[in-house]
Amino acid sequence: MIPSTGHAKPLPVIDRHNRTYWEGTREHELRLLACDDCNHIRYQTFSTCPHCGSDRRHWICASGNGTVWSWTRFHKTYFPGFATDMPYVVVVIELDEGPKLFANMVDMRVPPKIGTRVKAVFEAVTDDVTLVKFKPA
Repeated sequence: MIPSTGHAKPLPVIDRHNRTYWEGTREHELRLLACDDCNHIRYQTFSTCPHCGSDRRHWICASGNGTVWSWTRFHKTYFPGFATDMPYVVVVIELDEGPKLFANMVDMRVPPKIGTRVKAVFEAVTDDVTLVKFKPA
């Protein structure tokens, strides 16, 4: 167990680069970065636009809707906090806005079909961290 939060699973490190994203999840918003120069939308981990290289950007609120693009099922426990979840499914969601992100499906141990429409749901795990998960739309 992680003593500082009481949460047994790994948590993200919130810093100046991703604070807006995590503030959004606490407000049940999925925030993404949009390029000021070419309008390419990306997940928050990139500091520059992968399309044009610009470092000019602004935050937008995504719809939270997307499609299952891929998935994998974990059978090995890499972190003790996941032991009771075994086996569990991790999906790659292609958001309607374009970016892809890794996530968990809510209440689903059986993998969804590729192409399944999904929508974001939010799970508060600490006072500072709310995770984005998905469920069938």
